[in-house]
Amino acid sequence: DVIGRCLYGVDVNPMAAELCRVGLWLEALEPGKPLSFLDRHVRVGNSLLGATPELIEGGLPDVAFKPIQGDDKKVCAARRKQNKNERELGHRDMGFIAESGEEYDSLASRSRSIDHGPDDTLEEVHAKEAQFRRLRESADYRDAQQIADAWCAAFVWPKRPSVVDAPTTDTLRRFREGAEAVAPAQREEMERIARAYQFFHWHLVFPEVSDAGGFDCVLGNPPWERVKLVEKEWFAERRSEIANAPNAAARKRMIDELQHRLPELHAGYAAALRKSNGTSRLLRDSGRYPFCGRGDINLYAVFAEAMRSIVNERGRAGCVLPTGVATDDTTKLFFQDVVEKRSLVSLFDFENKGVFFPGVHSSYKFCLFTAGSGTTPTSERAEFVFFAHAVDELRDSDRRFTLSPDDMALLNPNTRPCPIFRSRRDAELTKAIYRRVPVLIRDARDRRPERDPWGIRFNRMFDMSNGCRSQTDGF
Repeated sequence: DVIGRCLYGVDVNPMAAELCRVGLWLEALEPGKPLSFLDRHVRVGNSLLGATPELIEGGLPDVAFKPIQGDDKKVCAARRKQNKNERELGHRDMGFIAESGEEYDSLASRSRSIDHGPDDTLEEVHAKEAQFRRLRESADYRDAQQIADAWCAAFVWPKRPSVVDAPTTDTLRRFREGAEAVAPAQREEMERIARAYQFFHWHLVFPEVSDAGGFDCVLGNPPWERVKLVEKEWFAERRSEIANAPNAAARKRMIDELQHRLPELHAGYAAALRKSNGTSRLLRDSGRYPFCGRGDINLYAVFAEAMRSIVNERGRAGCVLPTGVATDDTTKLFFQDVVEKRSLVSLFDFENKGVFFPGVHSSYKFCLFTAGSGTTPTSERAEFVFFAHAVDELRDSDRRFTLSPDDMALLNPNTRPCPIFRSRRDAELTKAIYRRVPVLIRDARDRRPERDPWGIRFNRMFDMSNGCRSQTDGF
């Protein structure tokens, strides 16, 4: 009953989803009873790439028409101007784009009825399967999915004179009127892009969960890799001589030569590069990841933000992440939000040392990260352990300590990364010192002026270019 009704899973790899179903079936196998119907709960798709009702209601942002690999800048500029005019002219009617409340309630209700139906016999399982198929083929579901797909596809649409026009805000409105209101060529291209990027819209795939405010618990061990296409890795399995080129310039020259020697391979590389750039554009500019969708994006960071966004106000997200999620500059905005909203529950840091992940360098640090959604406070004080080498060390009271948001603001008032201590005693001693001695300089923050309790003056003392020494007053 739990496996058939309470567990959900998403993976971009169809084989992984199938193995998940098989594993659950083996766990829940009961002689004389049919296997549970899991196709509705264990789904295939890219859980990072998708729209939300809030994003759709705002229309398409102009940033969706910034050029990426292979786009024509003039075409992008024209579509961007057209989209801006459409969005501004129809701003009052934006709510009409997303599915109506009645339609959404219907999708959620019909999804719940599939779960609540009996499945003690093979006929009842087949009935659930047919009910699920009817839901996915219904006009309400199909229209809502096409609107969401079109919204996402606009960011990665090939914007060239030879390709049908990319969707704009007005296209979303026409999709709302029905698929027949959109040109067939445009609809076909949108469906092709949706399949290629495997868009996954959480509020449509699991409407009953979204209707309940989100999941109670979200668990995952996301990839620890950058979105950027790495040429050496891509060509390693296809043309090893390109992967092993002596330098980047030589590799680029060899790739350019493929246009004449092996045009199909070059086209495949160009398509992979465009998809990488398109994925990065969606993560960076769609608005779904305001904290981690920036800079040189690493998948683990956007996964952490995504997992936190789909739990309900009482729920928790737990994931295995590089410890950099709490200490690196690129993720500091995310960690600050987690701390300031009192949603951080615990962060347990480990040094790999070849014990946990043999394929990862022993100096690599990772953590067990647990947090709430941030809609309501989850924990007033978070628990920490650092430099652990075994799970048993998490139970050591001398190693385990707590910090409140005020403690972290006291210890790192300017940059706000997570402070790191080897023991509870180190943490308590450092907090006691910081309470007695003011920080050197407190930067201006959130309308708060800069504070300089020590009266610091910075002076130039040495100039290494000419060896001259300048006059200084010191501190």
